[in-house]
Order: sequence, then structure tokens, then C-alpha cells
Amino acid sequence: MKRALVAIAVGVCVVATVRAEDTKLDARVEWLKKNATAFRSIDPADQDFSDLEGLRAAIGDAQVVQLGEQSHGDGATFDAKVRLIEFLHEKMGFDVLAWESGVYDCGKMDEALRNGDDAETVMRKGIFPIWHSREVVKVFEYARKTRDTYRPLTLVGFDPQFSSASAEGFAADVRTRVAKAFPAFIDDTQEKALDALATRHGDDLGEDERKAGRDEASRLVDFLSEKRADFDKALGARVTGWLEKSLRGALVFDELTKDPGAKQAMGPVLTKEMRALLNLRDRTMGENLVWLADEQWKGRKIIVWAATYHAIHGAPTIEGVAADYSGTVTMGQVAHEKLGKRLYTIGFTAHHGMVGNPNMEPWKLQAPEAGSLEAFCHDAGLKNAFLDFRGLPEDHWLRHELGARPLGYGSMKADWTRVMDGIVFTDEMYPSTPLGEGRRRQKGF
Repeated sequence: MKRALVAIAVGVCVVATVRAEDTKLDARVEWLKKNATAFRSIDPADQDFSDLEGLRAAIGDAQVVQLGEQSHGDGATFDAKVRLIEFLHEKMGFDVLAWESGVYDCGKMDEALRNGDDAETVMRKGIFPIWHSREVVKVFEYARKTRDTYRPLTLVGFDPQFSSASAEGFAADVRTRVAKAFPAFIDDTQEKALDALATRHGDDLGEDERKAGRDEASRLVDFLSEKRADFDKALGARVTGWLEKSLRGALVFDELTKDPGAKQAMGPVLTKEMRALLNLRDRTMGENLVWLADEQWKGRKIIVWAATYHAIHGAPTIEGVAADYSGTVTMGQVAHEKLGKRLYTIGFTAHHGMVGNPNMEPWKLQAPEAGSLEAFCHDAGLKNAFLDFRGLPEDHWLRHELGARPLGYGSMKADWTRVMDGIVFTDEMYPSTPLGEGRRRQKGF
């Protein structure tokens, strides 16, 4: 009889614990229903931005807003980003769009935009081919519409890598521009060396060629710094700054691509050498982003298009089996330390659907784990919504460790409020779709 009473007591205790946990989960779902900023639409054609006004208070006076993405193959995220860019430009005065693509290439891309080229031509002049999709081209169609307005959208880049076929004209372009201030400073041999550095790498570039290219780029960087006033007078300060950053980027690009086996070394557990390369790229991108905000486009409001991985700060606090972020230094970390509250970072995540970029076949998302942010948002009935982390009380449940997968859809845990300032949830993801020629494979770092 005594044993039976004990069993009953234990059973009551277990039931009570389960019910308490259910109540806790239900409370989180109810909070999301009441407090998430729901988007009526993620369609860039929807020009009624009243549903996005909740972002205005969250972003506040920030000068730089970063828009992340999970995997480079997130069509729904891209549509949402294009609509957010339109809102930020038209309603909040953001008029510089900075890309995770080459400093040099995006300068040529903006030049093509100002020359009146069509949207697809403009896009191909600058950004990495992984974004050459029907969803992403919409932002270039929008940028063209702003070209002749009183406040056109300016396109810039912050990646030290070369990202498009524009790199093929880099050396000749540098020579032409330098000649405006100092004729005959670059000869045919030096132009050839610079051209090899920009357009060939890995197994395609011998050590002698590499050294010649690096020596020439270093010589020009030093000369531009020494004669900055003369170059500013001949080219204009912004062109000189763009040219110098492009040359510095060529040196970093050489470091990133000199080992043809580096990409194959990437995986959940990175070698010390591979981590150093990834950190080099991100540090450079972070420094370039700060340069854009504090020097090149000082006083202007900037939107950043990049992978969430690069945009976040506090990466080493993330825990998960999908990747090891210990020792990671991201672009967002570098920028966050310099810009502080002037930087607002938005991540993206999704509950279910398909993912794929123009270089890969689409794949199906697995169901998120129970008790994850995606599961809570789905259970709350959210379709497309925004959560502001920065304005949460200190004791809020979102300020504690929580499962989520905003980085490549890998299951991870973190206090996400220490990693980003807000997040956009999309219930159903769909792939990024090719621009008519079908999916293709691409080489690259």
C-alpha cells in the first residue's frame, strides 16, 4: 500500500512538471502573438510600408543597418530584404547600399547604374554570381528607378575579394586613373603584374608573378597614401579612397586565394590556418565598413547586404554541433566595436520550406527542434515577422539561451540578443531562382 502511494505521488509530480513546462512554452508563444511585428507581405511590389513601421523605432538613429541571410540561397529572405531596402530608402533616408562583394567591382557596378545600364547588367558588374537570381535582381530594378530622383541609391562594396568579371579591367583602370595625377607612373610590365594579381590565383599564378603583383600593389598603395592630396585633386576624394581600398583589397585577395586547397579544408571544425584566413577576410570587411561609415560616406545612412555569419557580433558565444565559432572574428564584431549603437544588425530565419541558390539544386529544410525560436514563431501563427532584441527588458526570456538556426540552418543555441539586434522570421522559405539559364556550378573561395 505504501509503495502504491509513493508511485501515485511521483506520478502527480511528473504531471505537474510537464504542465508547468507546457505553460511556460505557451506563455512564450502568446508573447510572440502579441509583440512580434507582423509583416503583411515580403513582396517588393507591395509599396504600402505601414506594416514595417515597427522597424523605425527599433532602428532609431542607427547609421548602418545590416541585413543578413541564412545561406545565400534564401529566396524569401531576399524578397524580404528588397522590400526592407525600399522602406529604409524611402521612409528612413538610407541611400547607400553596401554589398558583401568587391570594393572595386561594386564601384564599377555603381558606375554602370549611373550610366543607365539595365538591372541585370548592373548586377553582373559587381556582386558575386551566387546572388545572380530573380529575387536579387529586383533590388537593382529598384535602384535604377531611383537613379534620376533627388536621392538615388548608391551601390558600394566592402569585400577585399574581386567578385565579378569587372576584375579583368582592374589593372588597366588603375593605370588610367593614376595617370590623371601622375602620367607614366605605371608601365606595361607593372600593369601586367597587377592584372595577374587581380584575375588569376591559386595554381594559375606562379610565385614570381605573385611577388611582382604584390610588389606593384604595395608600391601603389604607398604612393597613393603619400600623394593623397594630389590624387584627391585629380580624381576626387571618394574615387581616390575607392582606388586605395581596391588596391589594399588585392593584397588581401592574394592571401585568401594563394592556397588552392584552402576551400577544401573548410568544414565544421576548421584548421588554425583556415580560421586565420576567414578572420582576415572578416576583419578587412569590418574595417572597410567602418571606413564607409566614418570616411567615404560620412553622414550618409548605409544598408548592408551580407551573410548573417559576417554581420553578427559575439560569434564565440554560439554553441552548436553545426559549427565551431570559437576564435571567430566577424565583420560585425569589428564594426560593432567601432560603431556601437550606430550599427543595427538584423538576422533572418525560417521554419520550413526549400533552399537553393543558382549554383545548387534546392533542398528541403528539416523541421526545427521543439522549443526553438522557429518552433515558437510557427506555433504563434506568424508568417513573416520581426523581433527587436535591443529593446527587450533584461530579464526577458529571449535574453536567455535559446535554440535557433539563423546561420546556415544549423541547429545552435545562444543568447541571440548578444549576437544580433533583431531577427526576421519567415514561416516558409523558397529557393533563390536562376535568371533563366538554369542552375550552374561555380568555383570560388
